[in-house]
Amino acid sequence: MTTIDLNVDKNNQIVCYNKYIGILNEKNLKLYNSVGENITDISVDINTAIFSSNIYIKALLGAALVQ
Repeated sequence: MTTIDLNVDKNNQIVCYNKYIGILNEKNLKLYNSVGENITDISVDINTAIFSSNIYIKALLGAALVQ
């Protein structure tokens, strides 16, 4: 069974989108596929959130999948 390790000392924002899992913490978004493989890391700098964090992270995941 594949696992994704989380640092419990960090503020992990976790969201699922289709068959992907996104984890945002410390200005880094990690995107995992349905079997737990890390498929991309994106550096993110959020100054002021306009939407709720869950909607914003889903938008980032969608953009990452398009690239």
